[in-house]
Amino acid sequence: MTFPRFAALAAAFCVAFLSSSSPAANPTTKPNIVFILADDLGWKDLECYGSYSYHTPNIDRLCSDGMRFTQAYSYHCCSPTRASVMVGMDPARLGITVPEGHLPQVILQSTVPASAPRWQPLIAPTCVTRLDTKFVSFATILKQEGYVTAHFGKWHLGREPYSPLQHGFDVDIPHVDFPGPNGSYIYPWNPKIIAGFKTPGHPGEHLEDHMAREASTFIEQNKNKPFLLAYWAFSVHSPLGARPDYVEKNKGIFDSYSPQRNPTYASMVESLDDAVGTLMDALERAGVADHTIVIFDSDNGGLEYYEGGPYNKTYQGTPATSNTPLRMGKGWIYEGGVRVPLLVKWPSVVKANSVSNALISSQDLYPTILQMAGAEPRKDQPLDGISFVPVLKNEKPTTRTKVYCVSPNYILNYLPMLETPAASIRSDDWKLIHFYSANTNNTDRLELYNLKDDIGETFDMSAGMPDLTAKLSKQLDAYIASIHAVMPKPNPKYDPKVLFPPRKREPSQPVVLPSDGD
Repeated sequence: MTFPRFAALAAAFCVAFLSSSSPAANPTTKPNIVFILADDLGWKDLECYGSYSYHTPNIDRLCSDGMRFTQAYSYHCCSPTRASVMVGMDPARLGITVPEGHLPQVILQSTVPASAPRWQPLIAPTCVTRLDTKFVSFATILKQEGYVTAHFGKWHLGREPYSPLQHGFDVDIPHVDFPGPNGSYIYPWNPKIIAGFKTPGHPGEHLEDHMAREASTFIEQNKNKPFLLAYWAFSVHSPLGARPDYVEKNKGIFDSYSPQRNPTYASMVESLDDAVGTLMDALERAGVADHTIVIFDSDNGGLEYYEGGPYNKTYQGTPATSNTPLRMGKGWIYEGGVRVPLLVKWPSVVKANSVSNALISSQDLYPTILQMAGAEPRKDQPLDGISFVPVLKNEKPTTRTKVYCVSPNYILNYLPMLETPAASIRSDDWKLIHFYSANTNNTDRLELYNLKDDIGETFDMSAGMPDLTAKLSKQLDAYIASIHAVMPKPNPKYDPKVLFPPRKREPSQPVVLPSDGD
């Protein structure tokens, strides 16, 4: 054999060897998955979704490298969304319909109690407070498929023995079940959070900065094997608080007429973006960025109120954020409460800087993540989610035609604002909302909106389109029955004279500017 030929063969062998030993270059290796879930981040809180107030260059990198979804939906509060993501079921099927995963009592079955406060026309069902371990999560399945699995951050689906460690995760840091950070975002944090980290914090350090660095260590330690990293941020949940240097930088830069003008909240978004950048940089350093799927999502819409209620004038006297042009925010079944940002980066599969108008529901992430990893959902448990991998691969424009939200409880959205038990159906461009016992005479109220022409849900068209209203109402009722949702019942002790908390108050409508000529 001549030397040139031998050298060529040797070079080819080296290339083949290096390719086979590198997870990023081996197409037969299962892809790594990084699933970032923000807490209370609104649909308009990112630059790539049209925010002029918040600086999010790292999250926008995901947008430019992947697919941005314009019509992705969550539940209107956190625990229900988190449960649906983990097991692919509608929250109302699970009975997890309000965020009570932090409560000490263990409730695994939703029931309608015998009584309710006299101001409530309906007896709302009790909420399940734990994600039952009888349900098999996507993390459990991926672990069985050979993945190393880690959960960082907020869980809010139950403490031991219902923690991430019992739902398929090898690692859970800082292993707490708080609804928020339960203290300051700036060190010193809550003592249980401090104790749950592997490395010590230091004065002035932001919680998200520290957690992202520890998550980066997990990436480095597991770069030679398939891994699942669920980074479920504490940000941007209340209490409002941020790095002082960021707040000082953001003061005075907002127009007083801008819907998003709270410098503290802007700084919180910036720290969340920093954490995403830390994770992306860690993937690059580990050499696995090209072999890692990154999903970015939020558990519900943005908080559109003053922290602590509309009469608390702290933090410059402005609401946390604004979901304009969407109506309302966290805790409401209107678009501002349920429409969320969703970004997916899938190297060599998803076209860079692409946009999809497909309807996506939070429970769709469960079968989607499993299909991405070449795994399948369990056959012995219900599945309400629909994989949108065909949308990501540009094989189909959509896989889902309807999105539902079933909310059988009273939601106190910072007194005196109250949402009664409600349910909604989104079908094509139409959205029907059924508010139960919501009128002054305790009858139900139906509202119908065309979201294509009226994304702000300003003009109720139910009276002018009775046939479509009846059709969608029938479909919604059939769906509620199909998932065996526990719904409220009339309260025999209801007294209309008892008005606390105030009820029957219509939520404030968005500002509608007059058209030319008005």
